[in-house]
Amino acid sequence: MNSHIWCELVTDFSRLEELSTQWQRWISDNPQVTIFQQWEWVSAFWKAHGSSLSLCSLAVHQNEKILGILPLVRRGERIEFLGSPDSDYNDLLCEEGFEAPVLETALNFLLQSPIQWKSGLLNNIPEHSRIIRTIPALSPKTRRHLQLAFQCPSAALVIDQNRIEMLEALINKDQLKRYHKKLQKVGSLAFRHFQTRDEAREHLDRCFQQHITRWAMNGQRSQFVQKDCLALYEALIEEFDPRKQLRFGVLELDSQPIAYHFGFQLDGTLTWYKPAFDVNYWEYCPGEVLIRSLLQYAKEEALAEFDFTLGDEPFKGRFANQVRQNYVLHLERHPAHIRSRFRAVWRRAEHVVRQKPEWKAFLKDKVRRLDDFAFHLRRLHGGVGLVQNCLNIARMVCGWIWSRDEVLFHASLGKTNVAASAVDIVPGTLDDIASLSVEFGFFLNAKELAEYRRRLKQGDRLFIARGPSGEAWVFWLRWRSEITVRELGSDCKLPLSAPSLVVEECWTAPHAGVRQVPAEALRALVGHLAGNQIWIYHVHGRGSLDQAIKDAGLDFRYRFIRRGFLRRFRRSLVTAPANSDEPRQEEPGEVIGASS
Repeated sequence: MNSHIWCELVTDFSRLEELSTQWQRWISDNPQVTIFQQWEWVSAFWKAHGSSLSLCSLAVHQNEKILGILPLVRRGERIEFLGSPDSDYNDLLCEEGFEAPVLETALNFLLQSPIQWKSGLLNNIPEHSRIIRTIPALSPKTRRHLQLAFQCPSAALVIDQNRIEMLEALINKDQLKRYHKKLQKVGSLAFRHFQTRDEAREHLDRCFQQHITRWAMNGQRSQFVQKDCLALYEALIEEFDPRKQLRFGVLELDSQPIAYHFGFQLDGTLTWYKPAFDVNYWEYCPGEVLIRSLLQYAKEEALAEFDFTLGDEPFKGRFANQVRQNYVLHLERHPAHIRSRFRAVWRRAEHVVRQKPEWKAFLKDKVRRLDDFAFHLRRLHGGVGLVQNCLNIARMVCGWIWSRDEVLFHASLGKTNVAASAVDIVPGTLDDIASLSVEFGFFLNAKELAEYRRRLKQGDRLFIARGPSGEAWVFWLRWRSEITVRELGSDCKLPLSAPSLVVEECWTAPHAGVRQVPAEALRALVGHLAGNQIWIYHVHGRGSLDQAIKDAGLDFRYRFIRRGFLRRFRRSLVTAPANSDEPRQEEPGEVIGASS
């Protein structure tokens, strides 16, 4: 039989389309097939990514009959699955019982073919796949080019005959019910799936935006910042029936989308694929309410499985009752080369670490700390040269020995007739600040965004100003009874006679942390808050805010001067303008003792 088996290299997608009838037949004969092996998925993927990939799928024939297809593409000099990395599960497609000859023939042809490739990365292979079951049956000559390694688990809720009791127990979990009731107190809450392609298309952009800002809150880049990824989801809507296999749903609060789930349904299995939620509702846990809604849907539709797919996120463990293993198959064209051997050693180490959750968590934490350190180094450097950095360090050392700090306090005093500004300014939300970080190259990390979330929750007010050329300036204000000059320490304070709005942060994106904005932006802020008394301060020698404050028309109210020696012996002096009735105050301690 082997003498009559031969392999066809498919490099034109139109040829693969000719074989789509056989493709679908193999799918229908395989009870363990997933949505990612459906022809509609392959077609959508090629529409979105085909221009950047080279098709090199391998069709194995026996005489005139086709036995199977190993769906592959070439990305540069690397071989991947057709559908990777977007498909959560990948496998060989073939006639039942012909797995070994099809896989052996395909791999041998690939190893001897004139295709320019050096290595292969065939990822997301489930433990029950044909490939995993067939590898032990391959010849030793072929296996020496392969290395199988554990990649990640995938969790699933398999719904047994006690379907109603099982799902109701999950739906009625105290935590889920509490989150659901919390949102219901805000407004009318509803979940639904889109039934038409037009409505699904209308919601795609908002779903993408929610995903982008949600990932930005974790300090990560969403896949939707790349245009080809957007094209994939548009193509999936075109290929799949939105009333059957495509399950694109929305959680709405007073008819406004606060969470989305872009998923699939096939043969009684609901596939969890791409969730997203509005970070402005973070405190209401809309993601948990979204899962509760999907569990309710699974109950109503009498589904047999809720597949949470790849990943070991903690929330999956609260709902799943099965954990499956997924593997990655590495191909080396020249396994004897020294580089190939080094890669093999590294993969073995990865294989061990990935199977040890505690090791993985430890290493992940160390990597996160290194990323934070590198992020702050880049922020500290700020694009200045080595000489400037040395001067800044020298000033810091000198300032520790002998220091003289001067702070100027200005106020708008509730002016209502503020000069017009060409800058647009609006109140900002958590979604706005996360979007701003993405727009300007992720200049805010996860820790900073989490702090901003906390500040918004506590009542701080955020304003974002935009210039005519797309410039962005950020203001953080809060009602205060005293002004704390954070640059000089929590002990440096100016008491106010009445609660007023205090500008605690103001900076130009992407230079977060620097009190530096132009007069136009500051004037726009004062105009937007006309009628409110606004206070702002400037530390001499730190940023260029002083001139902007003057040009914006704010009134000078106080000057604070503090001299110190060895950071211990300090003397402070607070003075009011010459035309002010406020007395000059001199304090031997560290706390400013003036009132407005």
